[in-house]
Amino acid sequence: MNKTQTADALERRRALRAKTAAPGSCQCGDVSGVQCAWAGPLAETVLVEWMPEYLRASHVAAGNAGMWPYNGAQRLRCERSCADNIVIESDGWAKIV
Repeated sequence: MNKTQTADALERRRALRAKTAAPGSCQCGDVSGVQCAWAGPLAETVLVEWMPEYLRASHVAAGNAGMWPYNGAQRLRCERSCADNIVIESDGWAKIV
């Protein structure tokens, strides 16, 4: 298996666990610095891929090279409305995967 296939297999296992796991909380605070109060089943969350601000300049200098997890992006479990806000406010540096 190559690195992309390994990362994809790992993400599929995480997604399956998230659907059946116990309740969790939204990770939007990792982006905003303020944790929201949402808590509920992980099946009601979405996965957000987000590039931290401190890595963006080097990512651009490298020609936007690489894919998660090798490009420095983070993946966060967020409630849908929080995820939508992250995508809107990140100016192209976040997406729902």
